[in-house]
Amino acid sequence: MIRYLLKRFLWMAATVLGMSLVAFFLVAFAPGDPIAAELRFLGVPSNPETIDALRREHDLDGPVIERYVRWLGRTIRLELGTSISNGRPVTEELARAAPSTLALAACALLLIVLGSLTAGVAAVLFPRGAVPRILQALTVGVVSIPLYWLALTAIVVGTLTFGFTALMDPSSPANLALAAALLALGPGLGIGRTARQRIADERLEDYVRLAAAIGHSPGQILVRDIGRVVAPSLVTMWANSFGYLLGGSVVIERIFDRPGLGSLALQAIAARDYPVLQAYLMLAGVLFVAVNWAADGVSAWADPRLRRRGIHD
Repeated sequence: MIRYLLKRFLWMAATVLGMSLVAFFLVAFAPGDPIAAELRFLGVPSNPETIDALRREHDLDGPVIERYVRWLGRTIRLELGTSISNGRPVTEELARAAPSTLALAACALLLIVLGSLTAGVAAVLFPRGAVPRILQALTVGVVSIPLYWLALTAIVVGTLTFGFTALMDPSSPANLALAAALLALGPGLGIGRTARQRIADERLEDYVRLAAAIGHSPGQILVRDIGRVVAPSLVTMWANSFGYLLGGSVVIERIFDRPGLGSLALQAIAARDYPVLQAYLMLAGVLFVAVNWAADGVSAWADPRLRRRGIHD
């Protein structure tokens, strides 16, 4: 188990290194000068000497490869520099915004897990009838509708029709609950449909018939027999959905006025605040990779075949 997780950790480190290349060069080669843009926004007269001094202060001068090496070294030491737009340390900006986004993503992920497990149980309780058709219609309908349209419609109906003004209060539990539900709706229905199909297929396997023949109850068959087989793939899909949650939070936080990482990233893009934007991309990438590494560990624990395959690959 430890050897398998160590191997996966090395792959994770390589992935994070690749993400650092994308995060740095994607921002570094963006058009425009962030220093000149910020000075124009502030209405401060600029001259070449002032711009050059500020570029040196924010490490925006010199060959791009050298800048990347210096930036990567500082990032490993968690020295993320200062924001160009407000002069505050980037670590403080991330620490201020991260709890809101992590709470939103955690609630949405919990809803995805509960929703997909409910759909899987429904495959056992209602193998035929209207449930499969309803789930398929909901999945197709939700996937076809943009997330921002669903969010705006929910806010309009909730606030104007029913008078739930707390939906627009970022500190309100109702705001968090609705935002998390909308964020989880698409991936939750998609994974739920897959879970239902996997469980329905596994019920036809010989080992399930054998378990029923020797007296296992339907609950034991679902949890102990089928559950062990489908759990690794479900855990992987749940972990992969975390990346969608981080990306979708940019839209949801903007609409629900939540002061999270998504809102911070949009502000950094508008202000060409390179240090904040690069730090955001790295943090989102590390969180996604870490969640998937943890999912690999859970999958390996649930299915020893994955450990043996990972060790002998």
